[in-house]
Amino acid sequence: MKVIYLTAFEFNGSNAASKRVINNINALTNQGMNVTVLSAGSFKSFEELNKIKRPFKSICIYEKPSNHKEKLTLFDRFLGIFKVFSLLKESKDITHIILYSGYSPYAFMLLILRQFKKFKIIFDSVEWYLPNHALDVLSLKNIDSNLANRFLLHYFDGIFAISKYLGDHFKKGIFLTKKAKILLLPPLIEEKEYLQKDLILNNGLELVYAGNIGPNKDRLENVFKALFLLLDEGYQIKFTLVGDNEENLSKIEYYVLVKGHFPESLKVINKNISLEESERLIKDAHYVIYFRNENRISLAGFPTKFVESLSCSTPVITNSIGDIGGYLLHKKNGLIAENNFEEIKQILLIAIHMSNKEYQKLSESAHKTSLKFAYQNYEKEIKNFLEELN
Repeated sequence: MKVIYLTAFEFNGSNAASKRVINNINALTNQGMNVTVLSAGSFKSFEELNKIKRPFKSICIYEKPSNHKEKLTLFDRFLGIFKVFSLLKESKDITHIILYSGYSPYAFMLLILRQFKKFKIIFDSVEWYLPNHALDVLSLKNIDSNLANRFLLHYFDGIFAISKYLGDHFKKGIFLTKKAKILLLPPLIEEKEYLQKDLILNNGLELVYAGNIGPNKDRLENVFKALFLLLDEGYQIKFTLVGDNEENLSKIEYYVLVKGHFPESLKVINKNISLEESERLIKDAHYVIYFRNENRISLAGFPTKFVESLSCSTPVITNSIGDIGGYLLHKKNGLIAENNFEEIKQILLIAIHMSNKEYQKLSESAHKTSLKFAYQNYEKEIKNFLEELN
């Protein structure tokens, strides 16, 4: 089989979207498939990626140096669609095209192109946009997401659904269309060795968060309130935050209070860092912590950070929303709390007073859970799924 993985984002090998695509491709290539990534994303897409040893070919629509400061304009993006269309139209022997992101414009393009070619089209579905406010309902992003998820993608041959929520949505189909085949495909990872960890609190309980906070993303307001109260009571806790979050953090009242009264307890890295740096921070921490509100975004998605943390033998403190509940077991392989400061405060006290033996057992169980997400476990299932589409 000759497969094209078509991406419309910054495919650099380190962001969550890139990691998903790469590990899906690892599963495909291990089954002998010929895979090419065709990126219509940002200017910088392939410079970092070219440093990574990988078992697939890659083509970038935009090849500009990494110091190029311009972002893709709307014109660039539409021009990219036509470039992709031309490349695919001239390509031979393609059996499957898997689309990640791009939504309506690329879905339209592939549905048209399928009329001339014999390949099957699959959408790798990982999210469903939710407006941040009333006016956002009329935004292009919201219209694009809903047009694709409610209509266009139902005409695809297959769907990789990252969550049961998305799988159930596409299983319903729409009137007078043949239902697309669905494969439930959580975030896949490369298996890591178990790292024995100790709960040594000489420098306090060490927490880490890496990602992007926001109204419909990860929420840390109650974490900071619980943190402030515990620090004020004399407990030692170190919290490292990584990501481009400076603007959103400054709006959180208790973040400002913690920063002002207990600056030694915070380490804030206001930028995206390399995969290696991120893994090191996660491995060095006792827990990864984050919370999400229950809404369409949290139900449709599946946080890559959850799986990656477990693979580093680092338990997660979070709330059980969506598919997470099928893997996260309280005091077995992680700690669960509702997203309110009272429960978060109590769960942090449990973490602080846990014995080293209890923590090691928690860490070992977290790592064992991560093995369920190893891409090797899904190789044959993905191959069979693609073959059944033919």
